[in-house]
Order: sequence, then structure tokens, then C-alpha cells
Amino acid sequence: LLSLPDLVDAYNLDITGVLHVGAHLAEEADTYQALGLSNVLWVEANPAVIAYIADRVEPLGQRVVEALVYSKDDVLLDFNITNYDGMSSSILEFGTHPTFSPDTVFVDTIQLHTRTLDKIVAAEGWTGNFMNMDLQGAELHALRGARELLPHIEYVMTEVNEVEVYKDCAKIGDIDRYLTGFRRVE
Repeated sequence: LLSLPDLVDAYNLDITGVLHVGAHLAEEADTYQALGLSNVLWVEANPAVIAYIADRVEPLGQRVVEALVYSKDDVLLDFNITNYDGMSSSILEFGTHPTFSPDTVFVDTIQLHTRTLDKIVAAEGWTGNFMNMDLQGAELHALRGARELLPHIEYVMTEVNEVEVYKDCAKIGDIDRYLTGFRRVE
């Protein structure tokens, strides 16, 4: 995993606000606070963890939105929720994931309506220049729904896959090809 403080130092990043897509349990909240970042908007699809995230981030001046991020708005999709507080939950089915984490399993599937990042950011009035994504293979779907947002983003930190950890997931080359205005440095 990459360390955001190390990246800030190495590349002299001037972050004005964070859009964190795929919050899980907001594990990075303290890191953002330590970097002096309070303009943080967390986005998480799993309704079971929203109250926990809100309790964790709102005292830090950060906000959370419950939304299943996708390339189009208002599409009804299955969201597969795993054990371990929903870590590794995804709209995609497991590919090679069980080979390195056999104890992680889907325990529930719920149907959720999708929202694009463009709509979420507009509704929340969020502005900033840093996006952190961890969407368990669905990152390219999210980016496709951020056409208006991406020109305002200077830095993207995202989980990438080299193999099909999730079935039909975008791989690192797919992300590179889509983010034509960016240069991968790590």
C-alpha cells in the first residue's frame, strides 16, 4: 500500500480537498487530519457502515455520503457485501480474490441504485483536487461517471488490479488509458 504522507513529501502535493470513494470504515481519516485536510468527502455504498463512518469523520470536520458509485445514475445493481465489516464488497463477483483471501466471502447481496461522482460532487458542493478510490475492481466505472469532475482533479490515488481479482474488473492499463491527462508515478 502507498503512504499518502510519503507521496505528499515525495511529490510536493498541494491537496485542497479529498474525495474518498469506497470509504469502508474511513481508516484514512486520521491520516487526512494529520495532513491538515478537513475538506474530505467520503463516499460509501454499504448502508450498514454509514453511521459508524459518520461518527468517526464528522468530529474531524469531514463528511460522508451513502452512494453506490457507477458510470451512470439510477441503475439498479447488486452490491455484494462480504464478511469483515464489508471489506472487499463490490458490484463485481470474485475472480482470483479467493486464492489469496479464502476466508473473505460474500454474506449478503443487496440491490442499490447508482450515482455518478459528478452528481454526488454537485449535490454536496464539494471542491478539491485529490481523489482516492478503492472500489474493488469498479474504479473505471466510477471514473466514467466523473467526466465533469476529472478536469478539476490534480491527483488520483487508486487501487488497481493486474489480474482479474474481481470478474471483469479494470486492470492497471485500462485505468492508465482512461486517465489520459494524468501521469502514473507510483
